Amino acid sequence: MVLCAVRRQLLGCSSSSSCGAWARMLQRQSSGCVYSSTHGFNPEEIREKLQAFPGGSIDLLKQESGVAVLTINNPSRMNAFSGSMMVDLEERVSQLESWTDCKGLIVQGAAGTFCSGSDLNAVRAISNPQDGMKMCMFMQNALTRLLRLPLISVALVEGRALGGGAELTTACDFRLMASGSVIQFVHKHMGLVPGWGGAARLVRIVGSQNALKLLGGAVKVEPRSWPADWTGRWSPGGTPRQRRVQTLCYSKLKAGSVNIQKDLPQ
Repeated sequence: MVLCAVRRQLLGCSSSSSCGAWARMLQRQSSGCVYSSTHGFNPEEIREKLQAFPGGSIDLLKQESGVAVLTINNPSRMNAFSGSMMVDLEERVSQLESWTDCKGLIVQGAAGTFCSGSDLNAVRAISNPQDGMKMCMFMQNALTRLLRLPLISVALVEGRALGGGAELTTACDFRLMASGSVIQFVHKHMGLVPGWGGAARLVRIVGSQNALKLLGGAVKVEPRSWPADWTGRWSPGGTPRQRRVQTLCYSKLKAGSVNIQKDLPQ
């Protein structure tokens, strides 16, 4: 039900002249890598290594309406990214880059949860720090290209978005959270820093002070919590307030504003 409503609103936004003008302003560079051979980065080499850790899939549904749905699909592992899913993600981004009719993208998780980051079984199996760095570079490339797509992207967060899943939400233009959902950068509990470029993107979204709180404190971001420019609340259901919240989220989306939360009706 939530996905259908998001799709309807994106379609409405895509057909409006005001949103069309905004979309034309979004002509971001949509291809090209952050890293190259000068950084010691060989995409073919890392793809081959990542394919050794199979499981799950990244599914892309492209519709005639111009709205695509990207689904992280590995429910048995809370939609954690296996190595092959990382390769899938890059391939799906390449497909979106070449799809000239795409107007909007919804990123979601399968089976009622968003994404729990990397599959730790694959991470533990990486033999050395150099390969770990290359995996991070590979994902930074893929997510940077996702962010640069010349379309409106929405992370539809149901359930948990943890670690790399939280980083994935920062690669979208907007984040809409269902009731009871959580976004949390849990890296500090494992003695890690975000490896997929999420920290830099987070600073651009919420500012350095709020980003430090979210990262250093592993603070849970919930639908009713701060910061104001971080998420829109999405509360599935039929109450008048919930309908007003949904309408407000997308009126802001049409206007090109991410100042959603502080303007929510009480």
